[in-house]
Amino acid sequence: MSLWRRHPRVREEPRPVSSVEVLDSKLSDPTAPVEDVLTTFVLAAIDDFAAAEARLIDFEID
Repeated sequence: MSLWRRHPRVREEPRPVSSVEVLDSKLSDPTAPVEDVLTTFVLAAIDDFAAAEARLIDFEID
């Protein structure tokens, strides 16, 4: 018997949604307020920059 059948309340953790996915959903929604779209765009850019900076720092350390 599988563990899943013995424990039906056990479920997978939801996958975190990236800021790019949020931006994509807001851009495809014609009723989304412009302020929300712009804020999401800026946050996605900040996340992307931070990720690129972290990769650069890791590269310099190696």
